[in-house]
Amino acid sequence: MRILHTSDWHLGIQLHGLSLIESQRQFIEELIEIIEEYKVELVIIAGDIFDSAVSSRDAIALYDSAMTKICGEHGIPAVVIAGNHDGAERLASCSALMQKAGLYVVGRISQGIGRLEFGNVHIYPVPYFHKDEVSALYPGVKINTYNEAMKLLCGSVKLDKEAYNIAVAHVFAEGAAVSESDRSAAVGTITSVDTSSFAGFDYTALGHLHRAQYPSKNVRYSGTPLKYSFAEAEHKKSVTLIDTDAAKITEIDIKQPRDLRTIRGSYDEVAKTAAEISGCEDYVRIEFSDIFPSQQTLFTFREYLPFLLSVTGTVAEDENDGEYSLSIAEVESFSAGELMEKFYSEITGEAPEDIQTEQFLKAMEETLSECERM
Repeated sequence: MRILHTSDWHLGIQLHGLSLIESQRQFIEELIEIIEEYKVELVIIAGDIFDSAVSSRDAIALYDSAMTKICGEHGIPAVVIAGNHDGAERLASCSALMQKAGLYVVGRISQGIGRLEFGNVHIYPVPYFHKDEVSALYPGVKINTYNEAMKLLCGSVKLDKEAYNIAVAHVFAEGAAVSESDRSAAVGTITSVDTSSFAGFDYTALGHLHRAQYPSKNVRYSGTPLKYSFAEAEHKKSVTLIDTDAAKITEIDIKQPRDLRTIRGSYDEVAKTAAEISGCEDYVRIEFSDIFPSQQTLFTFREYLPFLLSVTGTVAEDENDGEYSLSIAEVESFSAGELMEKFYSEITGEAPEDIQTEQFLKAMEETLSECERM
């Protein structure tokens, strides 16, 4: 059987305030093409389908479209588990009804680890859980750590040695490389699990960490399909194809609608680079080594780099030591009064008086009214 392993779609996520829903829509289109080209027979999504438990309308619509195409139009079953970003109950609502359409969603481990059978392939879904949920399943057993909870869950499974057994989990596995963008893994030592828990499975499809990798043999993170942080700029994004008959695992690259790059250096060095790559359509972050960025600095460089999203700067001069950052989304969220006050402060080093702000707003209103009459 040919099985596609993917995870951490984070539908609805934003990059420095910018929606990535169109890039995610392009990923779904490419995913469908991969399913058709490689004749995929089963899809596994190992958690964090959404970026938030309360998802946007666009994110929900995109998920609905993806599952309709996979399960409905192509007739391919899909196994989905909830991740820590998903609303487990929302995701798994109407699960019995969805199974009839080929969509198997597991939100909680309320009854332990179940088994889904697809011919000779057996799937054991382990959605993201809290240690107390396992304690409730085994009231007579003292469970001190998250790792102990996982070992108990996996140890309760009776595997069919004649089948190809796959565990699907959303966890932080020991031995895995953590990226800056793995927000929830910052407390990984508290909720980490030893991969020996998965020793009896032929393959373990993991979600949670954003870098595609093997923390141990036959235990794999597929990683995010797109770059969701500048910390992931050098990552190669992919989905994973498992061919159980050929005993072969293939990494299939995913195209990035826009790449990410960071430009570092002094103001003059950054200006030179920006001029050389003027018109570049990558998402860009600038890190100045000798100035604090101002609104004017951001606007100036955006003339060269239309997808500049953020500028940061550091200086090391007595009381000015530190770092300051400014994003396009932040500036665009300012009211006219806030923009004037920040600009005034940057130029004079002082806050404007109330009468100055009032006069500015009055003058701006009169100017806009005059423009409307023209």
